[in-house]
Amino acid sequence: MKYLIQTLLAYLSISVIAACTSQSPAAVIKTNENTTTVQLVVSTNEKPKPIQQFLNEDKVNSLQVEGGLPSNEKLNPFRKEEVKGTKVISKVMGWLNSSEIVDGETNWGKHGYPNILSFYLNSGQIAVVEPAYKCDIKKDDKGYGTKRCTPANGEIVFNYESKHFRLESPELYDWLQGGWMKEN
Repeated sequence: MKYLIQTLLAYLSISVIAACTSQSPAAVIKTNENTTTVQLVVSTNEKPKPIQQFLNEDKVNSLQVEGGLPSNEKLNPFRKEEVKGTKVISKVMGWLNSSEIVDGETNWGKHGYPNILSFYLNSGQIAVVEPAYKCDIKKDDKGYGTKRCTPANGEIVFNYESKHFRLESPELYDWLQGGWMKEN
């Protein structure tokens, strides 16, 4: 009777784990005179999340940080035919294509002088990355509104072929805020 209870408890444990993890467990139950051993193997049918490719790296000829304050000095474009440019383009494209889409506005008007990143494509088209903003509109008792926007830390907006994606990309956001100046 004792072994039957141990075996039933083992099966119950497996069922609970399967329900909690939403995965299909496989179990091996071994019993001997004094103990019951349960070896639980949980496998998952989940496939790795595919990387969203917002822009194919092969399409990019060069990229350049633009905008910002008029007095700020900008680096020359990073070109694919240069070793340094190839490394920077590859790094930036990795950040862009590993970004995740998040909810939020993608068009809020101009606020200050943000740096933007322009991707110059082989086709002559331009794709742009800019910092994302969180905007609040407050209305007074007369119905007049005041809009206040602040940068959304770690979020960017990617604009390409009239499509606008708000993305979470802390690395690309930080690079656009000033990390690009450290590229040698």
